[in-house]
Amino acid sequence: MNADGRRGRRAALLWAAAVAVAAAALAYFAGVTAALSLLLAVTILAVGAVSALLGGVHDERWPESTVELRSGARREVARLSWSMTDDDGRVADVAMHRLRALAAARLGERGIDLAEPPDREAAVALLGAEGYRLLTGPGRHRPDALIRCARAIERLEAAGGRPAGGAPVPPPGPAPVSPPVPAPVPRRTA
Repeated sequence: MNADGRRGRRAALLWAAAVAVAAAALAYFAGVTAALSLLLAVTILAVGAVSALLGGVHDERWPESTVELRSGARREVARLSWSMTDDDGRVADVAMHRLRALAAARLGERGIDLAEPPDREAAVALLGAEGYRLLTGPGRHRPDALIRCARAIERLEAAGGRPAGGAPVPPPGPAPVSPPVPAPVPRRTA
């Protein structure tokens, strides 16, 4: 037991003793016999001692969390993914505002304003028709459309010579092709 726990128990025992003496004295002066007043004091002292001793046994506080979340930890990623969609599975407005701001900044570096009609063709050429429609049109969008638009913005960053999200710029040339995934072999059942 730590020093604070011992001090707390000692203080509780002293309070129980003080209450016991005061109650016995009050009972004696009220006309109760000395034996019954002494019995009252012992009972109060016993109850106080037991409650002081058992009071520190059960700590009702939640244990302190000692887990340190690193950037990109699993809980952080889950919290981010849940914050990007609303209850209906569509992209949340907060995520759309963030994506629009990012696209406007990347296009602005090329002198293209996402909100200006004369720059529409240049924006569509860089983002694609679907990406431009997602960023400028009203309505709620599916997460897969948001991902395609985010990839188009990443291509803008990579084409501008800046790494996309801190990743190294890929060397020029054809994009790497992933190997084909073999089809599952059907199992025979008897």
